[in-house]
Amino acid sequence: MAHFLSAAIPHSLPVFEMLPQAQTDERLTRMPLWIWILVSLVVIAIGVIWTLREEEALALASALPRPATIPEPVRGLDPAVVKPDDLKMVKGIGPKISGELNERGIFTFEQLAATDPAYLEELMHQLEWSEINHPDTWPEQARLLAEEKRRKHST
Repeated sequence: MAHFLSAAIPHSLPVFEMLPQAQTDERLTRMPLWIWILVSLVVIAIGVIWTLREEEALALASALPRPATIPEPVRGLDPAVVKPDDLKMVKGIGPKISGELNERGIFTFEQLAATDPAYLEELMHQLEWSEINHPDTWPEQARLLAEEKRRKHST
């Protein structure tokens, strides 16, 4: 390479005066073969280790439990027959979320109490509301409200 540069650039530049052409060529050709082999093996080992770490990370990621999928709305419960509860009484549920739960067949506190929190988390994630709402307490709140509702009706 020094031959190419020396032909393309005049020797009057100070860079070429600092690096004698013969000295730079000799350094590369005088390195023993075992050093080149050692450097090559180190580079190959780094590549293999890097690849194995990436494969291990992918295996760990695939082993994690997948979030629950959103099932079809609950069939057989007609809101005209069963009086829906005001799901907005649960802290964190507003009119929009209440409507989304109703669209998926959840109308009563009992239904919400029986709903898996992972299902609710996935629903909030799909609706892109997971940053705002944390539905892990909704089933417990709904259970307490359902018990309170039963006590009022029984007296």
